[in-house]
Amino acid sequence: MDCARIGLFDVDTVDQWNHSRPGDGRADIVFWGGDEEKVAERFEAPRLDDGTFGFIDRPVDEAVAIAEKLQVLRESGELRFAFDIRPHTDDFFILAQMRKSPTEAGVLEVGGRAVCGFMTTWGDGFFPASLELDVDDRPLRCLIHFATESNIEAMNEVNGL
Repeated sequence: MDCARIGLFDVDTVDQWNHSRPGDGRADIVFWGGDEEKVAERFEAPRLDDGTFGFIDRPVDEAVAIAEKLQVLRESGELRFAFDIRPHTDDFFILAQMRKSPTEAGVLEVGGRAVCGFMTTWGDGFFPASLELDVDDRPLRCLIHFATESNIEAMNEVNGL
């Protein structure tokens, strides 16, 4: 499923990012893994286009109620699966693009400016970045440095290498 994600924002756009309020009052609830087919049968959930099971475009209250029932089932240990509730926030819309894209990238307009997001295989961490400017001091490209010595050491530790 998802790996860590990176978002590139104009500094004036960060405060306009909608991280918590579903703009349309709706959410998706999805589940996968282990006993996903048994869970789908129990909840009468269809298989979704991305290969998971669940329900899309539901009122938030309904999605939360389903998530609560899924949590109780998962905590019981009866069936093994993972699930995610995805409120229709800016995060949702850019992640939907990223999940569908062969390049695992997406762009969303926020406050009249483009926000770029993409997946990485590096997991959570601190990634130094540098900005290259053109001759007129306009941004030319942003370089994000994933393979630093400390990040490689951390990845090796997590992966038992």
